[in-house]
Amino acid sequence: MLLRLTVALVLAGLGLLLAGVVRDTLGLIYLSILCTAIAGVALIVYVQVSRRQAERLAADLGPVDDGTGTGGSATQTAAGVGPGDTSDPAVSAHLDPAAGAEPPRPGDDPAPDDLSATSGDEKPPYS
Repeated sequence: MLLRLTVALVLAGLGLLLAGVVRDTLGLIYLSILCTAIAGVALIVYVQVSRRQAERLAADLGPVDDGTGTGGSATQTAAGVGPGDTSDPAVSAHLDPAAGAEPPRPGDDPAPDDLSATSGDEKPPYS
């Protein structure tokens, strides 16, 4: 409801701005600025209400186990690797540079960028 009101206020402000420019009327331009300002306040209120609802829903659900054994920890990375996972030296060096592992060099890429390293039996992917 509040989001629709925000969109309606922005559209009304746009219409008033265009009418004010075409008719060369300063009052309509001021009304368009007022509509846009009210829409901005309504949008801020909408974001705050949505954030509170999301926090309340998350508190009602409790911690969600995502199968990684971290309990759905917020410290997980996008790759699904937590900060304590040091099974891969490149990952541990990325997450904790003090772990002692050297970062991978550009020439040590395990997946080549070109298709010349493939065997002759395979077709190129774009044929």
